[in-house]
Amino acid sequence: MKRRKISGGPKPPKTGAFETQINECGRILRLAKLFSYRMRGHYPSGLGKTLRALPYAQQWDKCRKEGWYDFRMTDHSLLQMHPLSDEAGKATYGFYECPYAVVGYDEWLRHDGLDPKSEGDLWREEYDAYVVTCACKEYVTPVRYDYSELQYTPGRHPVSHLHFGFANEIRVSADKVWKPVTFVLFVIRQYYPDRWTLLCQKQKETNIFKNVRASLHKTAVRFRNALDEREVILT
Repeated sequence: MKRRKISGGPKPPKTGAFETQINECGRILRLAKLFSYRMRGHYPSGLGKTLRALPYAQQWDKCRKEGWYDFRMTDHSLLQMHPLSDEAGKATYGFYECPYAVVGYDEWLRHDGLDPKSEGDLWREEYDAYVVTCACKEYVTPVRYDYSELQYTPGRHPVSHLHFGFANEIRVSADKVWKPVTFVLFVIRQYYPDRWTLLCQKQKETNIFKNVRASLHKTAVRFRNALDEREVILT
């Protein structure tokens, strides 16, 4: 049966506001010393279906090669930010943890006696080839945030939720509508605790933490069924 779109209530940011959020994500990644590259990802239709057909390491590599990401981090993990589509009532933010145990580009250059500042991106192609020759990590935990009105099913598929891991049915409900910055702060806190501490020490940047809870809107009442109240919900 075809799902009916349910409109109304707060939603993830649109076009202009979304671009502002993406720029802020880049600034925060720089503050946390996790920024490597901004791609401005363009995502093809059917991306999810394309990636689900591949093993995780190949998913990451496909996104890297095709430029299907917005930010590459210093450890080669990728951040994807799909903007809200009014037609679909959906937004997605994803974190693809790098599946390989790699050293950073600067460290790789220094190992060969080269100065990162003077060499710049001159050796980037050779470095990218090196990355995929490294040993695979034993464990990786990608995470994805979804806001999806069309797929909302009381007690089973929350309108706002997080996916943890790969090829499973985990959906952890959230009672607020996340922004891209919210997701980036979540990733930094959970995956890079030392960089989170560094971020927290920047006294002039305390306003960014409003994006964790204070500036977020709760999901619309129509997406909060009695069945949803029976599960653990991120608040």
